[in-house]
Amino acid sequence: MIATPTPTVQSRPLGQIETSMALMHELNGSTQTVSLLSFTGTLSAATLHAAAQTLHLRHPLLHSRIVEQAQALHFKADVPFSQIRVQSHTLPTGHSPATLLQRQLDSVLDAQRQLWRLLLLSTPDRSHHHLLLTCHHAITDAVSLTQLLGELLSLCESQQFGAHPSEQQVPLAAALEDHLAPAREPIQPCVTPAAVGFFHNEPLARRRTGVRRLVLDSATSRELRQLAKAQGLSLNSLFAGALLKAAGELDFGTQIRINTAVSLRRRAARPIGHEAIGCFIGVANQCLQVEGRSLLSLAIDYQRQLQASLPAQAERQPGQGLEAMRSRIQSLRSQQGFLHGIALTNHGEIRFPQYREFQLFDYANAASRVAGNFAVALHITGFGESLSLCFTFPTPLMDEACIGLLQRKLHQGLLDFISAAEVVS
Repeated sequence: MIATPTPTVQSRPLGQIETSMALMHELNGSTQTVSLLSFTGTLSAATLHAAAQTLHLRHPLLHSRIVEQAQALHFKADVPFSQIRVQSHTLPTGHSPATLLQRQLDSVLDAQRQLWRLLLLSTPDRSHHHLLLTCHHAITDAVSLTQLLGELLSLCESQQFGAHPSEQQVPLAAALEDHLAPAREPIQPCVTPAAVGFFHNEPLARRRTGVRRLVLDSATSRELRQLAKAQGLSLNSLFAGALLKAAGELDFGTQIRINTAVSLRRRAARPIGHEAIGCFIGVANQCLQVEGRSLLSLAIDYQRQLQASLPAQAERQPGQGLEAMRSRIQSLRSQQGFLHGIALTNHGEIRFPQYREFQLFDYANAASRVAGNFAVALHITGFGESLSLCFTFPTPLMDEACIGLLQRKLHQGLLDFISAAEVVS
């Protein structure tokens, strides 16, 4: 009898951004990310479970865990599907998308056991569904999240039509550093202003991520897109200006640091395709004087600074040792203010395949912020004709009433920007 060979377990060390995400995750799940996709159609728990199993087999990062060895963190692709949580339940009455996101963020993944999970919440007649994909940030970015969700629903649809999709495994994607050119000079951070106040200290174990969501209707979203283009601005810059202005009006500071997630897939020396699953981002930081400035002035200044910093983001910076990184990140436990100011993550326009069985009607994303390095982080997604804004913040470090006021000020600032443009025209 010939013995069946044991498959080789894929593994590799984590790159710098992956390591940073993993060490942040050690702070009660900080940076853990959740995406919510809402749709109509027929989908059973059994079909979802089978599709998730195929997805798990295809992608090494989905059957990986994070282990520490030789003074470095490694992905080790040896997690059986039986260890992955894939659950289906009836949708609780009165739960908003923001509440659903918040609950998943607060349930922290054990990175030594699994790096993702799925939850399907359906109406009692199983005609409307909310699919929540929770991932460790070391294995996904905005592109990967939509790639995985789109692929998963395609697998569900294939099974409902009796097809047998391929389970062929793709290679474990290389770390971001393997795609970057050597740095010509180190990235120079902005001169960090004073930490944002409003800080109500609380032990890490008792912190949670608050989520407040604002969905801009299609007419408002369309006008903002058009106005941004007319001013030579990206939509991202327009929202950054609105966020900075609102934060300044609430006395977050006269100078505010804003951190922006930057996709490096197309900027890398070796471009990274959309199909590659992984975390391929950089984090740019700018510091802007906000006192007495208009939304447009802030947006223009932010865009200028961000664009100037992008070439260095696409270069491989000198590595840092694991213990030095861990010590720096763990120091967030004892901080007395929001040291890194505020943050912005714009996922851009979200697009999924066309399905025969499913009609998609909503998408949102949020990430855990319990570390308290940011007073607030704004996640923006464009889906269909509308724009979704998720404000995430560490509670009780940041007061929810303050975030509610920030949200209203930002919204009003955008509406005033539209009204001013209409008067001029």
